[in-house]
Amino acid sequence: SRAFPADSPVAPSNCSDRCKRRSGHFFRNMAEEEQQWDSTIEEWLVSEGNCVAGGLGDPSTGALYAAAPVEGEAGWAMLFKEPYSQALAQEDGSEKEEQIDESAIMLEISQGKRPKQGLWIAGEKYTI
Repeated sequence: SRAFPADSPVAPSNCSDRCKRRSGHFFRNMAEEEQQWDSTIEEWLVSEGNCVAGGLGDPSTGALYAAAPVEGEAGWAMLFKEPYSQALAQEDGSEKEEQIDESAIMLEISQGKRPKQGLWIAGEKYTI
């Protein structure tokens, strides 16, 4: 379960205690909705054999909020990796360690931009 605590960093910093309690309730409900989306993605895309994995994300943040296959959170493993460092080739032929944030990359794509670091999904680089 991906429940968000009332003091989640997603709640505004100027939020009162009452607001945070309401936000916590909102995010718990949102987490339940996300689990429903996981199942819907599995039913419509994965179990039909159309895809090996599928996900839904928020185009305003680039963050994924649902993924399938659901069992063992396999969809999450196929579609997402927490921010990490990766050696990237530079124009001069050298390599440089850079921070890869897949949500930030998805945000760039949702804004119609070509990501400078390329498209990274679950730690794998794709050329677009």
